[in-house]
Amino acid sequence: MKIKVPASLQGVGLGAAARYAFYRVRWAAIAGTWYKLWHQNVFIGRGVHINSLSTGGVVLGDRVTLGDYSWVQGTAHLNNPGESLVVEEHVYIGPFAVLGFHGPVRIGAHTAIGAGFRLSAQEHNLDEIEIATKAGRGTGIDIGRHCWFGNDVKVLDGVRIGDHCVVGAGAVVTRSLPRGAVAAGVPARVIRVRDL
Repeated sequence: MKIKVPASLQGVGLGAAARYAFYRVRWAAIAGTWYKLWHQNVFIGRGVHINSLSTGGVVLGDRVTLGDYSWVQGTAHLNNPGESLVVEEHVYIGPFAVLGFHGPVRIGAHTAIGAGFRLSAQEHNLDEIEIATKAGRGTGIDIGRHCWFGNDVKVLDGVRIGDHCVVGAGAVVTRSLPRGAVAAGVPARVIRVRDL
């Protein structure tokens, strides 16, 4: 079972009461409106910000953890909303993560992500005169199942990461990784492929 985060959570930091509602009870009062939460197994850490305003919203699978002080943002400009973020079941995302999704993002089941993770499924047109004020575009990011990311990993737009990959701490992933790859460095390079 999955939970879809309502668009009206845009700009609302989730405090202790809202976290408790996500984790323990099926009804929560957030921003003055009642929402029915269809499952109890999602943990949202302290100080988390979720801006789910996007065409496909934010979907969190069963037993997902979003660590303390993380930031999830689907739209930077109302005239150009982002697409979607789907986090499948049994995914752990450590504290201080930043997930920016203008393109579609999927994080596969049973994936563990360390603290300080950065995901940016968006780019800006470098030929645009007003680059700072124009909404970006994104092709999206796809992360496979059973992956493991060390602390402070960055994943950039257009990357596809296969199942069972391991990405070392501090890596910047700018290119797609095949199934079972072990990658590290800036930019991340495949060190070896796991024998699975």
